[in-house]
Amino acid sequence: MGDGLGWLGGRASGATSNLADAGGDLLGGLRDVGGLGWDFLSTGEPPSVTELISGGTVLLAAGVNASVALSTAGLLHPHLLDDGSPVAGDPQTVGVGADPAQNGHRSTPVPSSLAQIMGGVTAAYDDGGKSGTPDAAIRITAVDKGSGRRTS
Repeated sequence: MGDGLGWLGGRASGATSNLADAGGDLLGGLRDVGGLGWDFLSTGEPPSVTELISGGTVLLAAGVNASVALSTAGLLHPHLLDDGSPVAGDPQTVGVGADPAQNGHRSTPVPSSLAQIMGGVTAAYDDGGKSGTPDAAIRITAVDKGSGRRTS
């Protein structure tokens, strides 16, 4: 019985969160589009076509999200055009040079040309979906040019 009540409480909490999120996004979209109108009225400068299209698209997506969330009592929220929740995992050691891969990640070549620097970028993109990098990877490379360390 306790497990069932815990599950029900979790669903209710998720539904409330979905309704609040969708409603907040809709109000934000209305505020942004309304801001375009206010700027026009106060400055006399009309919004650009890009502002109108992007603001209208975001407002439309927020309306669809809110409609779905409301019609399902918050059980569903499609998150159209949602920016998501970024999560950073633990750093993973990556080899440098011709070393074999470590932890399943390709080694970063020691660069001596622009093409080899770009090879390190390609290696980072290839890490997507591997342990510790479910979507993509970012590599931080420290370069010592003799006059001090530079990080990029």
